Amino acid sequence: MRTFTNLAMALILTVSLVGCDKKKKKTTPDAAPRKPGSVVMSSKGAKMAKCKKTANTRMVTLDLNRDKKRDRWLLLGPGNKKVCHEMDTDFDGHPDLSIRYFDDGITRAIIWWDLDFDGVWDQVLYNRPDGTKKRAEIRPYPGTKGAKASKKWKPLIWKYYRNIKGKGTVIDRVEMDKDRNGYKDYWERYEGGMLREVSWSNAGDTDEKPKHWIEAPEEGKDKGYRGQDEPKKAKPKEKKPRASS
Repeated sequence: MRTFTNLAMALILTVSLVGCDKKKKKTTPDAAPRKPGSVVMSSKGAKMAKCKKTANTRMVTLDLNRDKKRDRWLLLGPGNKKVCHEMDTDFDGHPDLSIRYFDDGITRAIIWWDLDFDGVWDQVLYNRPDGTKKRAEIRPYPGTKGAKASKKWKPLIWKYYRNIKGKGTVIDRVEMDKDRNGYKDYWERYEGGMLREVSWSNAGDTDEKPKHWIEAPEEGKDKGYRGQDEPKKAKPKEKKPRASS
């Protein structure tokens, strides 16, 4: 009987000790999981694609996806106002969006895009100090035949905008270099945002002067072919009177 009692007491003591050990482990806080988020990286040796660091600016670089590569570049001026902001949105190590700010550090002055992430800028937008669009310069849209013949920034489309009271910002005119020879050869003129005239030059021309026009195409008032090199109509030959016999 004494032996059974001793065994029972030993068993109870063991269970108590195990229970205490489990409780002790539960009260120990778990290690906090690493939260995803950006990490500030050293900006030493960092360069921006469209902005340069000056004496009164400082650069801040971030690693957004924690792959130990810079994904965002910030250039800050006095009062920590934004001067320039560049981003690598596809995390390939190269910026594909660049924003330059006006002196207020808020209004975007110039915006560059690499739309197809090939390392070449495809579009740039210039704004006015009030934030409205002024001019856009564009390479051929991604997928356009012959668009990537050159790896250098070379716009082929220019769009100009104007502000009209009651209408806001509207397109004013468009210019293009359709044959990609370095000279503009196609033009669109707008009035109040409405297309009023389309004109173009001859293939291979380098004088950037229109030779042909179509007026009011949106209203169906196509006046037909009109140009400097329009073939002249031959004058009908006058019949000479027959000599009387």
